[in-house]
Amino acid sequence: MEIKKRFKSGVSATILAVAGLGITSSAAASCTLGDACTWTSSSYTGTQSSYGYDQWTTTNYSNSVWARGYLCEKTSFRTGNSSSDSYFTLYSHYHYGKNYRDANLSDGAGFGPYNSQNWKDKIRYVRFFEGPNCV
Repeated sequence: MEIKKRFKSGVSATILAVAGLGITSSAAASCTLGDACTWTSSSYTGTQSSYGYDQWTTTNYSNSVWARGYLCEKTSFRTGNSSSDSYFTLYSHYHYGKNYRDANLSDGAGFGPYNSQNWKDKIRYVRFFEGPNCV
């Protein structure tokens, strides 16, 4: 499996109101549809890393995340790639349009058995799953 990372620095956290979609961040424009994105700081600022469907392992320190997958319906952010590792899950922005991002991981994130723990700087593995087109 080929591992590729795309980094973008200085992503602004300007908040924009989008008619019919509620509040969103300009970070969405820099997080490509189909990717899961992490930022080193809260509110989608700092250094960004983007992970596509062929990219699973992260080494990025993370304090905010966005799940923009379109082939799979859910994205799991994990402390490792073992089934016994802690994780939280976010829905796909494309499929669900809700519960697909978290601006501050230190106060918990998403849903799942470990969602209430402090997730700042703990994500080491991203897994896309569930859905008929999921690879």
